[in-house]
Amino acid sequence: QNYANFGKLVHIDLCENRLTGELPSSWGNAGSVSDQLQVLMLCANELEGTVPSQWHTSFGALTQMNISVNALTGALPSAWGSTLTNLQLLDLHGNAFNSFLPEQWSQLSSVQHFDVSRNSLSGTVSSSFASLPSLGIFIIADNRFTGLLPSFMLNS
Repeated sequence: QNYANFGKLVHIDLCENRLTGELPSSWGNAGSVSDQLQVLMLCANELEGTVPSQWHTSFGALTQMNISVNALTGALPSAWGSTLTNLQLLDLHGNAFNSFLPEQWSQLSSVQHFDVSRNSLSGTVSSSFASLPSLGIFIIADNRFTGLLPSFMLNS
């Protein structure tokens, strides 16, 4: 929780440890670490719980977020589509997120690497993801998606 006091912190990498507990809600508060943080790497730990609601409209400067290979659950924050406009890498694979893929995420105009594989996501994959101009890697494998293969995946 004390990371909120690091006023100039731009990069946090705590991957591949045995960190436990929940994502710190205080990181999403105005005036906290989320205001200037550009890289957030919490992958391959033992974190659990949901994405704190304070995180839904925070982290506007973030270019990389990797919170993969944990035990995170719940819904993916729809608001990230309009909040994380600088995001280039989003890696959430290997968790237990159990909602749908928010159509608002098709507004992540800077995203190049997108991985939500190995979760329990369901519903359909919107063709609006075709509008992501920088997208080079799109991994949604090992979920519970249904419906037709998105038409943008058929065009070359």
